[in-house]
Amino acid sequence: MNTPNLPSSFNQALHIKLNTVFKVYGQIIGVHALKKVKLNLTVLPTRRAYEAQIKQRGANPSNTAGMYFHASNSAFINYDNEHAAMRTAIHEAVHAINKAVLGYTPRWLNEGLAEYFELTKNHMQTGIVEPNSSWVKNSKITKSVFTFNSLITLDKSWSKSDTSKLYASSWAAIYFLMDSHSGKVLLKNIILAEQELPRNKLSKKQLSTLLNEQYPDIDSQYSKWLKTSFKTHNF
Repeated sequence: MNTPNLPSSFNQALHIKLNTVFKVYGQIIGVHALKKVKLNLTVLPTRRAYEAQIKQRGANPSNTAGMYFHASNSAFINYDNEHAAMRTAIHEAVHAINKAVLGYTPRWLNEGLAEYFELTKNHMQTGIVEPNSSWVKNSKITKSVFTFNSLITLDKSWSKSDTSKLYASSWAAIYFLMDSHSGKVLLKNIILAEQELPRNKLSKKQLSTLLNEQYPDIDSQYSKWLKTSFKTHNF
């Protein structure tokens, strides 16, 4: 973890939060299913320094605050303020965890988990994940989202310019699963199925089969859940 010209407290706080994220992964899928995760994460103190690093790697930094490069397993974060940089750092680090633990995954699962863990906190021995403030206000979702069965078919839509609804939908799908025992069981089985195919993503048919077998009325339950007040998750 490289945080040049930033206080050591930022580095320490990020370490603690990422350890908490990893702990939650262990609770979801079982410690035996975890794998060692290596990540080269750099938080850059100025926008200019951040953009230079991104452009150097052939990518476009416009409208981004962080970027993860799958091939080199490295992430770069723009430090605008501590809160925003911490959220972005966690988000990009989760992509590295997903690569190491799951392998290739559908975009909704990869981004949904990254969005889910952005607001991870700690209190004593308890890990706390709050609803993502990008999509929730006053405990209610602020954006329309795709149904669960629709979301899992939209992997190719992420290449389009407006991905806001896809990010919101992916976050909401993961938060929904993490909000109940049956949802956690389904998420665990999806993750373990992905783990068995580290070089390939689960197909739409494979995902649909898992949903129909384990949660046949998922869209109906999901629709009802979206109308409720979202609560913080404790681990």
